[in-house]
Amino acid sequence: MLLWATIVCWLLLPLLDLFPGAEDTVRSILRLVGFAALFWAFTEAADVYAANAAQSSWARRNPASKNLIPLATRLLKVLVIAGAGIGLIAHMGFPVGSLLAGLGIGGLALALAGQKTIENLFGAVALAVDQPLHEGDLVKVGQETGTVESIGLRSTRIRSLHRTVISIPNGKLAEMTIESLAARDRMRFQCQIALGYETRVEQVRQIVGDVRAILDAHPRVLPEGLDVHLIGYGDSALDVEVDVFLATTVLAEFRDIRQELLLAFMEAVENRGTTLAIPARSLRVAASHAGAAAILAAAEDRKPSRKPPAGEEH
Repeated sequence: MLLWATIVCWLLLPLLDLFPGAEDTVRSILRLVGFAALFWAFTEAADVYAANAAQSSWARRNPASKNLIPLATRLLKVLVIAGAGIGLIAHMGFPVGSLLAGLGIGGLALALAGQKTIENLFGAVALAVDQPLHEGDLVKVGQETGTVESIGLRSTRIRSLHRTVISIPNGKLAEMTIESLAARDRMRFQCQIALGYETRVEQVRQIVGDVRAILDAHPRVLPEGLDVHLIGYGDSALDVEVDVFLATTVLAEFRDIRQELLLAFMEAVENRGTTLAIPARSLRVAASHAGAAAILAAAEDRKPSRKPPAGEEH
């Protein structure tokens, strides 16, 4: 709209019959406004094109290339802004050719100063081409787990499970191990049931069978890889390991199923007449020889004196 308004004003300007100096000034202002409106229209067109491309049939046929669209849009905007800057300099009367030649002289210093920026830019391109993560994916990067919020030219922002935002430079992220939790088709559930050492052998066999039956009967437990076995003798318990996959990829649903199974395991143990083990703890008190003697003497002083019963000879 602003661009069309500028064109109309430019065409109607001769009808105003302004003084030559005033007309030149107005033309310069209109030229500057039109120039800004043109490049603003280019950036808006880039956003519209990106939105249409993301919803196009090509994007649906090539979901792995969807991350290239926002990256290409950002690069196009950078080029448009750079072109607008060069055009503005030329409009102000500065020699653009000399300035571009000067960039060649200072190019080495600029490259050294912007080494990290260039590294992050190439990291963004590598992430867009390799597609290890997408916006909205739940990922684990290093020790952090969270949802990818945006993949920019310089850094990638991840919303952690604690609702904090983690910003990782793309150059560093491209070299890290990225575990995409969104790509999994099931979730693994592991736990250990610690039975007290008073549990008899037959009870252990029965509990293992009961736990396996609970898992077999559950509709969200996958039969592939189901494993329930006594795996060893712990410090204070007989350890029964449970290792299964659950047919869900939603974290909240996984937690509900896990709770349901753990409660069922506890009930199975109680029904067989035994209990879960309580971890053993040892307390060691150290004291010097003089301190130990003082403690013993105080204990002797606190002992009640024994009076002989009536009639006892002494």
